[in-house]
Amino acid sequence: MHMDANVVFLTVVEDGSPAVIATPEGDFGESDAIDLMAQLLGVLARNPRHLVLDLSHVTAMDPTVVRALDLVEKQAAEVGCDYRLANPTPVVATALHAVHRPSVARRTGSSRLDAVAVARRLARRRAVLHN
Repeated sequence: MHMDANVVFLTVVEDGSPAVIATPEGDFGESDAIDLMAQLLGVLARNPRHLVLDLSHVTAMDPTVVRALDLVEKQAAEVGCDYRLANPTPVVATALHAVHRPSVARRTGSSRLDAVAVARRLARRRAVLHN
């Protein structure tokens, strides 16, 4: 089912360090992968220091979407953006593990994270490191 990748964006700025929280909502199938990737790459084009993808409202995820998120992660690294996944639902965690068995723990950090808290913590840490 094609949903035009429904994503809500929130920018958190703390200590002058911007962090964008992207919250996709609903089912994300193969046909949504390009839309979601395009939206996230559009955010990266604005050069945020941090991009947190809050997956707490995703009810289904196709492996194609996982691979699209991998491309976003690669682009984020190339532009110096700290990219994190947060709050994967059990369905999302299963999809992530199916594609990236051992490396998923590294990318999500924890099975349950508060995306806003992660963004603020990243922004604070970045400000401290660059002062």
